[in-house]
Amino acid sequence: MRLLAILLLAAVPQDAANDPKARQARVNELRKQAASFDEAERLKAVAELGGIVDEDARAVLVKRMLEDTDTVKLAAAKAIVRHRKPICAQALGGAIQANLKSDKLCKAFVEALGELDMCAGIPVLQAALESRPASGEAALEQLLKIGCYEAVPPLVNFLKRAETEERKPDFFDNTAVVPGQGGIRRPPPPGQPTKIENKTKDKAVAALAPKVRETLSKLAGKSFKDYPEWFKNYQGLAPRTVGRYLCETSGQTFEAPQGKQRKCPSGGDAKSDHKDEFLKHVRE
Repeated sequence: MRLLAILLLAAVPQDAANDPKARQARVNELRKQAASFDEAERLKAVAELGGIVDEDARAVLVKRMLEDTDTVKLAAAKAIVRHRKPICAQALGGAIQANLKSDKLCKAFVEALGELDMCAGIPVLQAALESRPASGEAALEQLLKIGCYEAVPPLVNFLKRAETEERKPDFFDNTAVVPGQGGIRRPPPPGQPTKIENKTKDKAVAALAPKVRETLSKLAGKSFKDYPEWFKNYQGLAPRTVGRYLCETSGQTFEAPQGKQRKCPSGGDAKSDHKDEFLKHVRE
């Protein structure tokens, strides 16, 4: 892991960073290196691609997240997060779906969405919560880390599903009605269990209900006892927010009202040539 951390800090050659032709040439070289039989070489390529914010570089990283060893997949996830683009969230979502059988990888990809720290990660984390409840607690933690109120409406919807499962009994009494005896139930025959597991209950989803309520309370700053109360009240809790942006020239983040002219730490504004990437909403 120490080697991986060092590799992820690898500097991008200055000519590749500044000159489009040199950057494209370097990405082509790294694409070949990323297909090497040597895992160490692939790790080096992935680390450098994390510092080249380029569509072709991302395509290589996506491929590594889908078709490599666990070590390289994890490195590619960390690398693509450095690009800080909405499409990175979609790529991590695809990686989750492609690795649903691996608890370790799914948890790491979910945590990478938290590191990306963008509103674009919210629907991807919600999808992970819905499709893979085993990763649900990690997904809720990352939604809380992003901290945007946009996560509240889909979480309220998920709470309905979770509480439906929560209310189901874990077991049923293993009894049978005695015919003609006015509803009297007889116990099971000797040697048979007195309880039967309720196999219609999704226990993984049910177990998430308390955590969903807790997450909603922290995101909204209010607590309600159950889904009906949340559904009735959540729309009136939306806070006033501003946008958090990443200045691609300076690499600094700054906050400004959305839809209005803004200035960033590099001294530019909305009319300048450099680009600002919207990250997420934050409370005023």
